[in-house]
Amino acid sequence: GYDRNIHSEDALKACIGYIHSNPVRRGLADHCVDWSWSSARYYLLDPPQQQFDELPNMHGLPTGAFERTDSR
Repeated sequence: GYDRNIHSEDALKACIGYIHSNPVRRGLADHCVDWSWSSARYYLLDPPQQQFDELPNMHGLPTGAFERTDSR
């Protein structure tokens, strides 16, 4: 893999979508949400929430994570 600097919410969403699609591309699941260890189900709800108690809790980014705080 390659490291990436993620500077926007759109870039983050694209990365998350790519990761969610990995099991589908490898033929391990028909849909992203079918893969047991996928966090895709977490993102289906509004607001997102944990789907299965036995899986690690997803906290997500804090509100404003991509807002600039400097004057650049």
